[in-house]
Amino acid sequence: MTVSCLIERTDALFPNVFPFPMKVRWLLELDKRINSELLSLYGAGAELSQEEETSHGRELLLGEEQADLYISYLTMKMELHSGNITGYVNCASLFNSAYLSFMQFYNRTHKARETKINID
Repeated sequence: MTVSCLIERTDALFPNVFPFPMKVRWLLELDKRINSELLSLYGAGAELSQEEETSHGRELLLGEEQADLYISYLTMKMELHSGNITGYVNCASLFNSAYLSFMQFYNRTHKARETKINID
């Protein structure tokens, strides 16, 4: 799933006034977080080039099956920056639950890369 496709889907569900480039940056934030907190531990991490970071056609790391995770993140950020604290808390709860479920699933279905521990 591409960045622009996900943003269009989110905008259809939750009409808002936030500019498209801001939502692209938020999705990049989430992809970087997923990459550093989870995928890199399994050797599946990916580096984004400067051109990819701002590209509307960039593929999201998790794809279509995790669209709800991305949508809940975008709505959480929009509620926060709108000043709607109740909406933010609700969206943050949904996002955190979806993120934790995804992390647990990924941990169960993938083998972590071997790392050596140095004790000096």
